[in-house]
Amino acid sequence: MPRVSLIDGFLSAEEQAKLAAFLNAHPTLTVDDFRRELSGRGLEVSRPTAHRAKRKLEDMGRRLRESRMLMDSIAGDVDELKSSRRGRALIEVTRTLVFEFQQALLDGGAGDLAPRDFAFLTRTLKDLLQATSIDQDIGIKSAEQAKRRAAEAVSAEARKHGVSDAVIAALRGVVEGDEP
Repeated sequence: MPRVSLIDGFLSAEEQAKLAAFLNAHPTLTVDDFRRELSGRGLEVSRPTAHRAKRKLEDMGRRLRESRMLMDSIAGDVDELKSSRRGRALIEVTRTLVFEFQQALLDGGAGDLAPRDFAFLTRTLKDLLQATSIDQDIGIKSAEQAKRRAAEAVSAEARKHGVSDAVIAALRGVVEGDEP
């Protein structure tokens, strides 16, 4: 059974990700500077341990960038969904799964997962994003129909009270969102 690294034993996955982001933001950071950074976070480690941890975290950052590029290429065909909350959530969940799979491959704990499984995941993501798009279209159409019905109801009520056609047209424009 492989030894648990000092970094894995003392830093949570979130803290490791933050350190990986820190290293990504400071690509010229020396091992000694990294060791001081760890010391500032409460970890006193030897120089060789700091060097191994730095390499591991730099690899983690590289894999994270690769998984983001992969997901951006998958989601690139559906730009309109990148702005939807559900679309962004699906992309982020898939990005996380890809990253965790890459991490498991390197750590030797990938188990039964194979790269072809990500082809299925990609297809599922595409289908979910298409469903989200259809759902958004239905929502937009429903909102437009509700505005039209509200404008018709306002017009009918205004006619009952003898309001002029010009005022009714202005009211319809306000209700339908055509005029301020």
